[in-house]
Amino acid sequence: MVPEPGAWTAPSAEGATHGFVFASGLALALAADSVERVRAEVPVAELGKLELRLVKFRGAASDMRVEIAGAQKARALELSALAQGLVHLEGKVDGYAGSSCYLAFGSTGAAGWIDLGDGRGHFTLRRVGSDVRGLCAGTVEFVRASGTSAPDVPTCGGALHAGDGGTAGFGALQAGVRPVVELAVDMDYDMRANFASNEAATEYTGALVGAVSAIYRRDVGASVKLVYLRIYNDPADLFNEPDPLGPF
Repeated sequence: MVPEPGAWTAPSAEGATHGFVFASGLALALAADSVERVRAEVPVAELGKLELRLVKFRGAASDMRVEIAGAQKARALELSALAQGLVHLEGKVDGYAGSSCYLAFGSTGAAGWIDLGDGRGHFTLRRVGSDVRGLCAGTVEFVRASGTSAPDVPTCGGALHAGDGGTAGFGALQAGVRPVVELAVDMDYDMRANFASNEAATEYTGALVGAVSAIYRRDVGASVKLVYLRIYNDPADLFNEPDPLGPF
């Protein structure tokens, strides 16, 4: 069962001077099919606790797949399941007109941002006292990002309308149907080396795409879905070739 709004977080772990931890089992509770809308209270810098109204959305296609590149290309079913099981939430902050927010929860941690709108500030989730790459685990905090907040007009250049098209290349949409951009990602060896494991790399990529999708959904009414991820664990990857686009 999803915790009550005030029980999403707990004080920072022993030894930390600031920050908080997410409730144990939160990601698993949010992943339940019955969960669609939730409310949460989270500490945000000097503002104290803010209440978020969140709606779950899909950030990966149901048939999304992950492959480990190499001489013997292998489909990684467990990594595909991780990407599909990542929980994506979008919403607003109570009391802040024009606000928006995004949270993601997976097996390796959480990610997210909160934008208060109207130049009141943008905050991102980060680990406390750690530079480990990937989703944020352990003691975390929302910190004010450089810049202010989302502009008053869509940064993508303008609003999309129902007649603008469906999934790329598949013609016009019916009225009221949200356009979907299907995204395939190649992660080269240099990028993969930033993460402790393939699991961390996979969930980071899924959360990154989810965060982008939340912005597109807010600004232009379109979704971005991850449909394919290829991870290179070998330094002699495709991108070191003289013509890396040739094999495509």
